[in-house]
Amino acid sequence: MDGLELPEFASFVLLDDVKGRAALARCFRRYLDIAAGANGAGFILESATWRASPDWGAKIGYDTDSIRRINGEAIALMRELRDEYKARIDGPIVISGCVGRQRFGHRR
Repeated sequence: MDGLELPEFASFVLLDDVKGRAALARCFRRYLDIAAGANGAGFILESATWRASPDWGAKIGYDTDSIRRINGEAIALMRELRDEYKARIDGPIVISGCVGRQRFGHRR
């Protein structure tokens, strides 16, 4: 994305610096602008957390506390974008936060 590194294709790492966060926001705004121009359209803001689980995070140096923090920051960005666009989009703007696979109760 915008020439930025995504280790293990984990976009949540973009939230850890200003340049990455700005790139994510630009990406979302492109689609939000489309929804804003469509009468009656809503939008689902899907956070960049699909690999922000302890399993994936450990592969790239994120501990459990860092993963918890980054998930919160991802949703905070979605809230900021929703608030920015809610007056311009006719339908609902839903925030979705998918979290990547986590193994429970078994080991590989």
